[in-house]
Amino acid sequence: MNASALERSTRAGFTLVETAVAISILALLAASVLPSVVQARMRANEVTAVETLRTIYLEELQLGLLPARDADRDGKGEYGYLGGGVMNNLSEVHDGVLERGGYSFEVWLPDARGQGVTWDDARSGRKPDPNRAELYWYCYAWPKRPGFTGRSVYFINEDGEVLRRPARVSSTEPAP
Repeated sequence: MNASALERSTRAGFTLVETAVAISILALLAASVLPSVVQARMRANEVTAVETLRTIYLEELQLGLLPARDADRDGKGEYGYLGGGVMNNLSEVHDGVLERGGYSFEVWLPDARGQGVTWDDARSGRKPDPNRAELYWYCYAWPKRPGFTGRSVYFINEDGEVLRRPARVSSTEPAP
């Protein structure tokens, strides 16, 4: 093998060191950009959560005005569950829980003692009180993966004010 053929064969491609340096630089760039992308996604999920809660609020207001939702026949309509009168046309609602934008949403209606009753509770026999459900309801929105899909838990009720608190990050603590 002559010198020019040897020189050509050694110059074809990158050396192992050059490849390792290039991969290291790309890894550093990716590591510096990834937190920004995750933060932007969480912010977008939180904005979606607040807007979804406002939509639920407006639908609850409309539902309470419907005479067809008057379980105790006193002329006042009751508020309802997700998929049970509120946001019925959404495929993301399953068993009274709405999954949207990295968050889960669930409506509670009060029983005779004022304790919250979920859709599952109502299906298993613990029913909301029609007189209290004419006046009160509340909805929680919590991140499906705290610290990754969102940092906050949100709350709204019949007053329409959205409240926020930091989400629990520990996997041993139950969702609201």
